[in-house]
Amino acid sequence: MIGRAPVIGRSSLHLFHFPPLVVVVVVLLILFSFFYPMFRY
Repeated sequence: MIGRAPVIGRSSLHLFHFPPLVVVVVVLLILFSFFYPMFRY
């Protein structure tokens, strides 16, 4: 269990290693979905 923990952490880091463009698009989508109801009213 203890020996497998660093391997799981390393694989999860690889999964969360997105290109910067993908991160920007996701952040813009989250901000748009958050502010759209405010602008709609």
